[in-house]
Amino acid sequence: MKIRILLIFILIAQLANSQITLTDYFIVNNERVEIEILKTDGKYKIKMSKGGDNKEFVIGNNVGDFYDFRKQFRKSVYVELLGKSLIEGHADYDISILKRVDEEAESTYYSFANNLRVLDDLEYKPKTGDLKINDQIPVYMKKKVIGTIFKDKLEDEAKKEFKSKVVELDNLIQADYTNNLQSIIKLANELNIEEYENISTASETLSVKETNSKTLIAELLSFKDKYKKYRQQYVKVLMSQYENTKDSAPFTYLIIDEVQVEFYKGFLEIIKVNGHFKCNDDMKFNCAYIPSFLKDETSITFTNLYGIGFTSRTNYKRLDNVRLYINQANKQFRDVDINILGEEQRIYEKKLREEFFIRMDDIMVYDFYVNKLTRDFSPMDQKLTVKGGEKLTLTKEQTRKILEVEVFSDFEGFDADTPNGLIQMELSKHFNINTKRIDASRPFKFISEGWGLFQYTEIVGGITKIEDNQRRLNPERIDTEVLSNDGITTVIDAKRYTTPTDLLNYRDWYIGQDFNLLLIDNPNLKHQFHINGGLRFNRTAIQDSIQTVGADNLKEEQYSLSYWTFYPEFLMHILPEERYGFYAMWRPNYVHLASDRVEFKSLADPVTGFRRKVSNWMNEFEFKGYVDVGSNGQLFLRWRLFHEMGYSANNFSQIQLGFSFYLLGRNKESLN
Repeated sequence: MKIRILLIFILIAQLANSQITLTDYFIVNNERVEIEILKTDGKYKIKMSKGGDNKEFVIGNNVGDFYDFRKQFRKSVYVELLGKSLIEGHADYDISILKRVDEEAESTYYSFANNLRVLDDLEYKPKTGDLKINDQIPVYMKKKVIGTIFKDKLEDEAKKEFKSKVVELDNLIQADYTNNLQSIIKLANELNIEEYENISTASETLSVKETNSKTLIAELLSFKDKYKKYRQQYVKVLMSQYENTKDSAPFTYLIIDEVQVEFYKGFLEIIKVNGHFKCNDDMKFNCAYIPSFLKDETSITFTNLYGIGFTSRTNYKRLDNVRLYINQANKQFRDVDINILGEEQRIYEKKLREEFFIRMDDIMVYDFYVNKLTRDFSPMDQKLTVKGGEKLTLTKEQTRKILEVEVFSDFEGFDADTPNGLIQMELSKHFNINTKRIDASRPFKFISEGWGLFQYTEIVGGITKIEDNQRRLNPERIDTEVLSNDGITTVIDAKRYTTPTDLLNYRDWYIGQDFNLLLIDNPNLKHQFHINGGLRFNRTAIQDSIQTVGADNLKEEQYSLSYWTFYPEFLMHILPEERYGFYAMWRPNYVHLASDRVEFKSLADPVTGFRRKVSNWMNEFEFKGYVDVGSNGQLFLRWRLFHEMGYSANNFSQIQLGFSFYLLGRNKESLN
């Protein structure tokens, strides 16, 4: 056991500093030629093999010239592996095979050689795009809210507009009633003058209609009650059109002083925009309607409500739909009339604070880079600060940070009677799928600010048993006498039984995939809620009671049992800050055997022999706390409980203390 544990730690150490090999193959002259490119002692080497024959050549410490590369490739493959001649006219000269080898030489050079940086530099960070922050952007409000703020102003303008149109109508009637009739009717309809509609549809002659029209307009222009009535009707119609719309409109300008952002797993988790209103012209920038305590470069902070997807072209296209609202303002109170100050406070709290917003696509422009086979344009996980008007070039994580592995010890494994693996490890990789999130409607604001469907998938694999102690499961054997096919001879039918609990408890390794179905994000309550689905392919080592003939004597038969687990997953992730966090998870597993060598049956009562009905469903509960220990990785403590659904007495638990680190190299911080 000690030797196996030592070997696994040696393997981990080697992987953390190991060379990387690129491999491929091609078919020529009905022969399969394997290609392997690696770097040793600072030089690139190409190995080729066909059957049992092997050839290799050294490129050097750089890619070099293509024609020199092709020359060496020809010699190794065409001449030495395939036994052909480069001399035209020779019996072994074959132009078609030579062309095929040259094609593969070119393909190898431009596909592998262009990626040799992966072999050479685990610190390589592909550029993802240029992030530019604008220095001045509009601040928006809903038009209906603007209408209530501008109410007095709009009423005055509407009254003036009504009078000017009535004067225009009078001029049309006085100038040429007959020829201007269509324009007169149109303008009267705009003014919503019901009496004029009666005049225009009456059966009198044009001269009578003209007389009646002039009389009506004269009465309107005399400022009598009739004029006031129609003027108020006109104002109400215009105001209702303006206030009932849900469309937004620019209200004023914000000067951006500074923007702070945090990128995490393909999301812009937090964006904080600090700026001040542009208030050097009360009329031009609507500053007359902005409270005095928000003027004179008073700092205003806008923030997002939930994580913003930042991986795909569609995400960047939809940034215009993402809004940031006022989070706080550094109010600067000045000597103003107390009554005015009270009214300003009311307007700010009731209308401005909740209704002012800025748009993401106004704040920033992300010019993403087009790289080969790149579909995720998000930058590495990081925090950064950008001044208004500045631009930064962002990159991906270093190559060595692509894979992260967790190594942990199960304290239950120290008990000699338990099969829990003393040393275990798990490797996982997170892939974003759909990074679009949607605003939660008001009734659900308490539990969620934003939610999304099919956000990600994770591929995971693990080794759960290394040492020899309690390594193999011994299934229960029941022998039954049955008649053979001839109906005369009695034979023994030996069947093996176990429970899903024991099968999972003795598991050697597994590999599988999780799929996110729903993610609910609530930064205010510092948590995310995930509903996932997934599957695992599992293997458990079996030691049968049936004996077979070995090299020297009889020994018990050993084999491995395959089975699947399918499950939904409900996970709560608490995120108080970047240094530590907590998970709570429930996963009901359905265990499906992929073998007929063992069957599921509950254990027999030692006194009565009674066997209850066994369930294929297993409850799995997990609680995990983790702490980031600087640049060295992450330390975590995890407790798991597995028990048979409907019979919790059949259970086992795990208490795991572990450490996560990057598989391909040092856990060293590296920022853009």
